[in-house]
Amino acid sequence: MLRIHIPAIILLSIESASLANLSTNITAWLAPSRGTPTIILRANEMIPSTVHCQQSGKTYKEGETWYTGHLLYKCMKFGAYTILGCRTRKGRPMIISETYIDDFIVHQCFEENSKIYYRESPCDMPGQPLCGSFEQEL
Repeated sequence: MLRIHIPAIILLSIESASLANLSTNITAWLAPSRGTPTIILRANEMIPSTVHCQQSGKTYKEGETWYTGHLLYKCMKFGAYTILGCRTRKGRPMIISETYIDDFIVHQCFEENSKIYYRESPCDMPGQPLCGSFEQEL
């Protein structure tokens, strides 16, 4: 039996189906040991040393970034990932809430209802809005 002493109470929730470095399911709980919480594991059980991000069949390590379509992702701890920004068709990076106009196309990287979007719209062409009207939108 492995005992790991930790200085504070930690609540862990791990879905073992996506953990590639795990040999068996984890059975862990906190137990008081002279006032110090302890994680207890059964024999032959392991705590995953690293959990990588997996998206579109590829694996990314913590800190690595990648693009899927127009969105820029970053791998965080425990296999979680976040969206950092966007990129245009020509590969120009954009931060969230940025509007960029190039060759009568408005490129927008924006957040709405806690979701990140990338949008392209024509402008300054017959039947389309003025490019300047987009700059004030976001």
